[in-house]
This record gives sequence, structure tokens and C-alpha cells, in this order.
Amino acid sequence: MAIWLRRRWSGIISAWSDMRGHFFYRLIWLGMISACIPIILAGMGYYQIAVKEAYQKTEEESRVC
Repeated sequence: MAIWLRRRWSGIISAWSDMRGHFFYRLIWLGMISACIPIILAGMGYYQIAVKEAYQKTEEESRVC
């Protein structure tokens, strides 16, 4: 195989492995973010509902009959 052809292929392969590494890095971050965002939103929703119910319960208990 000619030296120029070997150099060309080695350049293509190294560029492909660099691009593939960045792709997997971004894919992992996308997976983490897509898993964390629904958990955070659900936690915030649960917190809002729980606090609202706690305030209502405290308000009912503090009323004088």
C-alpha cells in the first residue's frame, strides 16, 4: 500500500474516532439531562402540592370554633 494512501486512511480513522468520542460524550450528557429534568419537575410539583396542603391543614387547625 502506498504511503500517501496509508496516511490518508490513518487521518480519516483518527478523525472518525475523535468525532465518535465527542458524540458519545454528548449522548451521555443528553441522557443525564433527559433523566434529571422530569425528576426535578416531579419533585417541584410534589413539593408545591405538599406545602399547599400543609398550609391548608394548619389554617384549619388554627381556626377557633
